[in-house]
Amino acid sequence: MSTSTSTSKANPHLPQISMDLAPATQVPIAILRQIFSLFGFGLARHRTQGRAITFDLDSPIKRLPPELLLLILDYVPVVSGASLGLTCHSFYSCLKERCLDSLKKAGQSAICEFLYCLERDLPTHVVCPHCVRLHPIPNAKEYHLLSHTDSRFSRPWLACWKRDLTSGLARGTYPEFSSILFHMAMKAYRHSYDNVQVLKLLGCGSKKLLNWGFIEQRSAEARIEDGSLLVREQRVFMVPSSEAIPLPWCGGLDICPHIQFATMQSLHKYGIQIPTATQIEKFENRQGLICCNYCYTEFRVDFKSYGRAGNAMFLTRWMDLGEGRDFNDHKYISRLSSIEEKSWIKVAFQRGSICASFEQKLGAAFKFDSLLSHQEEKDLGIEKAWPWPEGIKVSFIGIKQRYVVRNGSLVLLLGI
Repeated sequence: MSTSTSTSKANPHLPQISMDLAPATQVPIAILRQIFSLFGFGLARHRTQGRAITFDLDSPIKRLPPELLLLILDYVPVVSGASLGLTCHSFYSCLKERCLDSLKKAGQSAICEFLYCLERDLPTHVVCPHCVRLHPIPNAKEYHLLSHTDSRFSRPWLACWKRDLTSGLARGTYPEFSSILFHMAMKAYRHSYDNVQVLKLLGCGSKKLLNWGFIEQRSAEARIEDGSLLVREQRVFMVPSSEAIPLPWCGGLDICPHIQFATMQSLHKYGIQIPTATQIEKFENRQGLICCNYCYTEFRVDFKSYGRAGNAMFLTRWMDLGEGRDFNDHKYISRLSSIEEKSWIKVAFQRGSICASFEQKLGAAFKFDSLLSHQEEKDLGIEKAWPWPEGIKVSFIGIKQRYVVRNGSLVLLLGI
């Protein structure tokens, strides 16, 4: 196991870290504090005036015979013993085989606990519990999966990439989102470091996708407001104006792990208002923002006519992923589609608050088509999708409405 950190004058090869002695099960922590205070050894958790706390060369604890020091460590958790072994060169030489090797044998959980102890004094690193390593924030792009797949160079898949894929994080957010970059951005923010590049990696510029019969354009942006990471994604679907219903004929929509439209026609099933091609000119979205009951997500579905160029459906959603301090934080965990429905927990937040915080204005003032530049709107009309499949028409025949949108929530219709 290797870590990247600052060096000290005493030993250029070992990190200077502050200590964190957890309570031992054999001896009460109060007694441990008394024992170590006799040796001039405190339980410091922070730096003083920018310098790491180090032992004085005449500290009594350094005069102890190695046998007695090892005996004391029998009553200290393995993580605390390993931390002691990294405080100076002499302790490292004495305790390496006993404490650091014991830490490796203790397993992934103990190693991660040890790394979290180190992380407190490493403002430019975050712990990855999946890779069981410290990842440097300045090298964020190396840990971004899509940046990796777009490059000419290949590298073995990281454990955190595999975890994001198997947990269904992309379905709860979007493809560019990364759990480890999320934590990098938030830690950089808390330490007042530049996080612009990391936030940029968490979003994406306008991307177009040509399909049979329609064009899709999507974009995503991440920003930090009031200590939480907020993201906004917008997807625009342009379909021929000749189609009676302005919906793509294939595909589905994932709003979050708890609201998923398997097909485009499922919007009708869930009570989303959809105009016909003849109604779209005068159509007004009266449903506004719709909230999820189980995660911090808001979304809205809008429609706009571009004349002969086509009719467009806009899906815009806003998400609050929290402070990024813990991988087990509910705001983050609730975005994983691998969580079983029986484990869903209801959340409560003010409707429109996420949108307003991200846009810095009331949700009612948000213009759904304002995210498209004039050139992007023009390109959507000029670019031609592949031909609409013959004999296929979007229809709601046989699709029964099972939900209704009421005060920003999807409410199941009784008696269905």
